[in-house]
Amino acid sequence: MQDNIETPNKYSSLPSLFNTPVQNPNRNAGNSTPIPNSPFLNALTPVNETKKLYDISSTDALPIPISKEKNVHSPPKLTFSLNEIRLACEKKLLLLKKEDLIKISQITKNKKKKVTQWFFTQWFNSNNDIDQNIILRTVFSVFCSLRKEKQMGEEISKEFQLFWNRLKNERKKIHK
Repeated sequence: MQDNIETPNKYSSLPSLFNTPVQNPNRNAGNSTPIPNSPFLNALTPVNETKKLYDISSTDALPIPISKEKNVHSPPKLTFSLNEIRLACEKKLLLLKKEDLIKISQITKNKKKKVTQWFFTQWFNSNNDIDQNIILRTVFSVFCSLRKEKQMGEEISKEFQLFWNRLKNERKKIHK
């Protein structure tokens, strides 16, 4: 009855809102030509190898500027690793005597900044490649591990713990 009557498409009167790029008919045939309407057509160089899509060493690519300026967002690399600092602390702590702790206490008056400076000058020869902020906590960390492994004598271990507990932060006087 109504064999050849076409139903009108209700969207055929509207203009096309989206244009899709023309598909490459030879895409599966091994031809590596880019899609005609690609915005990257002029920026990339095709390569005929199957492993890569585009050549990295293409002259069309923008060169990456090489900067010799320091990266201000990352800390400077130390010449001594934390492990090397820990090993040096371990050697010094194993040789530490009660008299040495008394001497350190008298010289520094149990102030953390002065104790840090003492370790920095005496144990690390004021080496500027070592960050002073990590010295005191590294010394105590190594002390704790030596005490846990029972490599330090009981007497010197107790003395060092007392020495550590007496350390004070310097307080600034408030003017009234």
